[in-house]
Amino acid sequence: RHLPDNAITACMKFLLHGMTFKTQEGDNVVVTAHLLRHAFATHAVQVLKIPKDVVREWLQQKDIDVTDYYSQPTDSMIAEHHDQLLMRHAAHIHLGKQVLRAPEEQVRLYQEAAGKTGTLADVEGGHCVSHGFCAAKFACIGCAGKVVDPTKRYQVQRKKEWGKVQVEICRADGLMPEVNRLEQLIRDCDAELAEMDMIEHYRRDGNRVAFIRTEDLDVAD
Repeated sequence: RHLPDNAITACMKFLLHGMTFKTQEGDNVVVTAHLLRHAFATHAVQVLKIPKDVVREWLQQKDIDVTDYYSQPTDSMIAEHHDQLLMRHAAHIHLGKQVLRAPEEQVRLYQEAAGKTGTLADVEGGHCVSHGFCAAKFACIGCAGKVVDPTKRYQVQRKKEWGKVQVEICRADGLMPEVNRLEQLIRDCDAELAEMDMIEHYRRDGNRVAFIRTEDLDVAD
């Protein structure tokens, strides 16, 4: 204990002066030495995969249950592992056939987004109907926050052909996790192309689905 906790906290406040930290719920976070211990334990155990008994010794904790409490995964870590699990399942199951969205559902999403600022941006294969933070990390192919547009079919087909080429390159290099990711991308392209087919059938049945540009919308800033 070369420095007492209050000295470390004072140094942190000086270094972070003018910066504000908030939780996902919008509550203010006060950065303290105690919170730093939690963050270190979580990073050491969950990211660096250091054994808990080693972290316990580093933190000078007598009970490993305390170390376990300090090193609980964050919400973002849980979400990321959940996404990875779904990707592994999707590599073996053709989920696209079960999640094709009906034209009526896409029309509803589009109409809801038309009244919001920041939505309906042109993206690969369609129009974004998500407002705010991009949960898909701008991987628009296969994103549920996008309404497909049949006039952009060529973009999805181009992405599919690119993915097929990359699959063979990665397979030749033995990069199997990347192969799985690219094969999922190809399945997502197939699903979007099928949704475009459904929209075109929907139109031929007399239902007009009009996609417009963002700049044509009369929405408040």
